[in-house]
Amino acid sequence: MAGPVVAFAQGESVESVPPSAPDSTPKPAITPVQVNAFAELLGEPVDSVTERLHLDQSLIPVAVAAAEARLSRRSSGKWMMVGGFSLVGIGGGAVIYAFLHDLGKNIRWCDQGDPCTKPPMSSQDKTFMVVGVVASVVGWALAIPGIVMVARQTDIENEAVNRYRPSYSDPPPIFSAENSRPSFGGPGGTLSLSLLSFTF
Repeated sequence: MAGPVVAFAQGESVESVPPSAPDSTPKPAITPVQVNAFAELLGEPVDSVTERLHLDQSLIPVAVAAAEARLSRRSSGKWMMVGGFSLVGIGGGAVIYAFLHDLGKNIRWCDQGDPCTKPPMSSQDKTFMVVGVVASVVGWALAIPGIVMVARQTDIENEAVNRYRPSYSDPPPIFSAENSRPSFGGPGGTLSLSLLSFTF
């Protein structure tokens, strides 16, 4: 029996179907610095995190966002701490200098019958004292938020940790207490004790 014959009309052009182009969608990428930051956030080895991200690439954008948030937070917090404590040190030094300078001017040997009188603090020492106090206050106002910023994780980091760990950690073993109780057999009086069962 003859097979089907496909005929094209005269003058009809036959369009060739172009081959499908390869998928040019860029794959998510993450740098080694971001991997290290994300591993520090998780508290896990870098090799383990790298392997996990390689197996589940849907976590890479989340890991990149969390790593960038961590790096930015810690960098800003450290700069605030450095600037804040520097101002505290400068302010404290100015206050100490003004106090010692004023004290040095007032130390004198006095006769027994001529009591010493303390002159008022000079305008220069007062200026140093005020500048030192203001610098110390501003320094603590920068240093304390910087400490908090370095120590406290952002919502992006917490979300990344919560998304990474449930999909990576194995569920804990479930103990079945129902199967651990002894059961007595029928008329024969046979005692059967089923083994403890664990579900992994």
